[in-house]
Amino acid sequence: MPNKPSTFPSSRIKKMVQTLLPQGKYEVRLSDSGFDHRKVVRVITPAWKRLQRHERILKFIEAEPEFLSPEDRHHILRYSVLTPQEFERHVKESPIKITSRALR
Repeated sequence: MPNKPSTFPSSRIKKMVQTLLPQGKYEVRLSDSGFDHRKVVRVITPAWKRLQRHERILKFIEAEPEFLSPEDRHHILRYSVLTPQEFERHVKESPIKITSRALR
């Protein structure tokens, strides 16, 4: 009998984002990656806008062990941390349409 896939850790991801970005100016979107039932966690925030993208992503990767179990982390393919302007430019104007849902 095949194993039932466990649920995606949305609430734990939301708690991690709220802790890292306590001022509440963010949006979290989840997108299917198309790979092994994993998702892309996309955070859109004006915070850390002076940091380079890889530095913003590193903050989430470093915080993962505190908030997510190894099983939870298995559900995440990658993080994307964009400013609202970067999101508009790179995602909304992309010819590839990405379906995602926002965490509330």
